[in-house]
Amino acid sequence: MKYASDPDLKTDDWRDIAVPKPWQDAGIPYFNGLVWFRHWIDVPKDWAGKDLKLNLSVINDADVVWFNGMLIGCKQIKGSPRSYIVEGSLVKPGKNLLAALVVNTDGPGGFVSAPANMTVVPVDAGKEKPIRLAGMWKAKATVRSKDIAVAFPTPKVGHYQTMCGMYQGMIAPLEPFGIKGALWYQGEANGPRWLQYRRLLPTLIADWRERFPSSADKGNFPFLIVALPNYNPLQRKPIEPGWAEIRESQWRTVRTVPNTGLATTIDIGDANDIHPRNKQEVGRRLALTARNLVYGEKQLVYSGPEFTEMKIEPKKDRVRLSFKHVGGGLMIKSGDKKLTGFVIAGADKNFVFADAVIDGDTIVVSSPEVPEPRHVRYGWAWNPIVNLYNREGLPAITFRTDE
Repeated sequence: MKYASDPDLKTDDWRDIAVPKPWQDAGIPYFNGLVWFRHWIDVPKDWAGKDLKLNLSVINDADVVWFNGMLIGCKQIKGSPRSYIVEGSLVKPGKNLLAALVVNTDGPGGFVSAPANMTVVPVDAGKEKPIRLAGMWKAKATVRSKDIAVAFPTPKVGHYQTMCGMYQGMIAPLEPFGIKGALWYQGEANGPRWLQYRRLLPTLIADWRERFPSSADKGNFPFLIVALPNYNPLQRKPIEPGWAEIRESQWRTVRTVPNTGLATTIDIGDANDIHPRNKQEVGRRLALTARNLVYGEKQLVYSGPEFTEMKIEPKKDRVRLSFKHVGGGLMIKSGDKKLTGFVIAGADKNFVFADAVIDGDTIVVSSPEVPEPRHVRYGWAWNPIVNLYNREGLPAITFRTDE
């Protein structure tokens, strides 16, 4: 599948449309939603490799812009002029593709200013004349506003939720520099979209690694993730998902993306504060992960117990769980008398709180309410009551066997 910003995309089914002109008046009437635009720019030979200033007039409402398939910027303020800088590394002589996704929810949509306001010219142009971009472009309407499942974010000038605000404001300016690695503590707002997060986080890592190719490990720099801490009232029901799935997505990322690590914080959060104060222990656990992953201390116990395998015992009335990173051995948190946080279910997935006991480097889980167990979960709640550690004092990673 090719993206609409891909120069090699076939556009035989796209329509020709006059730009700048509200698309409702230029051939896409009675439409509010997402419209793609493409336009080829014939760049003179002596402009190749030069930074260009791209002026795209006024746009309603929001836009995301690519040049030769690479994202160059986006803005979300309705009715404001658009100007972007195209890095010289993207500029080649001859045909260059300009692509824009425009989102409009009501009223005149698209490019709505005067033709003279649509130009491209070298940043250090001097007396060089700009290339005018007004004319016939290719366009394709896609999703209507009413069919967008998640409401389009309200523009907030200078706010972190402005499209590309965080990336353009905080990451892009650092691209000329090499970096040693990244520490990632985020995911709270993604809770309801945990399945999407499985794609988003690995994609972000890949994108950053591509944009910092001069960094450590030839663009494959280490990326350390903090699994979200406990938050909200203590667990009362066997299953209270909340952030459990986000933690799982973070763990899944570490299992599937090379040169990544995880620091578990399920025991040092704050029920009443989404930003828990014990950052020192968060930093210590990240440092342990870095010492192993980055600095080669392979004998170091840097993680709490991590689930690896489940086996149903011969009598079929209990489940045995195996772990790695057991260090000096599995243990219950000091002061507690029995393991907590485990729930169990049969084929019907009707989970109940389980009895769990440590047996060497494994844990045996059962419940008289589940005569033939099939699934086990541990710490599956916003603020689970968990107490499984290794003897190095690191908490077990929350998990489920029925992922």
